[in-house]
Amino acid sequence: MGVGIEYREQAKPEGIAQAFLIADDFVGGEPVVLMLDDNIFSGGDDFPRAISSFESGATIFAYHVKDPAHYGVMQFNRDGKMLSLEEKPSQPKSSFAVPGVYI
Repeated sequence: MGVGIEYREQAKPEGIAQAFLIADDFVGGEPVVLMLDDNIFSGGDDFPRAISSFESGATIFAYHVKDPAHYGVMQFNRDGKMLSLEEKPSQPKSSFAVPGVYI
């Protein structure tokens, strides 16, 4: 069918973003989107607009949740720039979780 499949093992659960580190030699300098398959994104145009207008660097989406200790949690400065990303923290620095979309 013309499809090649490759995989890499994540030795221990250190967050989905670690996939970029594990697959660095595979992805290289190519544009890539990493998306978990258990999320549904609806409403608004933020997501499609971010993908279509992306030029360089990185974009990580955040979503306000009630129980952030179960997720990767982002901390922001006053300008909305990300300061940190911590996987399943016991003391979350914010209530914004990473829903599993990385550009």
